Amino acid sequence: MPNRRLGNVVWTTVLQRRVPRELIGRISSLDWFLSLSLVPLSTALSGTVAGAVGAGPLLLWCGGGCALLLAIVLCCADRDTGADALVGAVGHRHADQAT
Repeated sequence: MPNRRLGNVVWTTVLQRRVPRELIGRISSLDWFLSLSLVPLSTALSGTVAGAVGAGPLLLWCGGGCALLLAIVLCCADRDTGADALVGAVGHRHADQAT
């Protein structure tokens, strides 16, 4: 459960930093809708695939896919580094809200 919370914190931060302020509600709603609507599909598929190939191989493939996706994101992501970039982003967000 702690890993899921950490992922939610990261995802929410990405949404707040990358999505324009006037669209954040719509994008958040779409995100939740798609996430929740895919749960039955993923449950059905994972059960079917686990029955065909076994739970162990399925978990290994899923773990490897997640690790590969993480490596791609970390290698290709546009990253702001340093405290100055963070302070600039936070200060810019507060300046937008003050107007």
